Amino acid sequence: MENQAQNIHNRIFSERLAELMSSREVTQIMLAAGIETGQPTISRYLGGQLPKAEELLKLARFFDVPMEVLIGADALRAEGDAAERKTAKEAARLTKFQPPILAIKVKSLRDAAARLRKTAAEMVATAADLEKQADQIAGPVTRGRKPGQKRA
Repeated sequence: MENQAQNIHNRIFSERLAELMSSREVTQIMLAAGIETGQPTISRYLGGQLPKAEELLKLARFFDVPMEVLIGADALRAEGDAAERKTAKEAARLTKFQPPILAIKVKSLRDAAARLRKTAAEMVATAADLEKQADQIAGPVTRGRKPGQKRA
């Protein structure tokens, strides 16, 4: 289960990175230069490899987005919220005909929704921790400034 969750995180990250690059017309070479790494590294990220905290922070700052967006924590939180709404709706529908077996199914659905919400919350916390670690390593940088742009 943990490996499956990791694969989902990797896929979401690579999709988000590709979307950001496409929407801003940034090539792998341009991005590599912007975060001071090599093009093969960007290729690995697009292939699903998650970067280390410092690189993730550089990517977030390059695109001027929260790290949470890059790692997809916002998407998982939305999925958890949607699952919880669906579960509540299904539970309300099933309470009309609540034989004991259905009560077990409703509990399982509620438990699954709670686990999704917890996972999303943990990802948000992880993103915040990674940002703090990266700030400690790289030092705080003013948001909104383009990579390579000097301070005024």
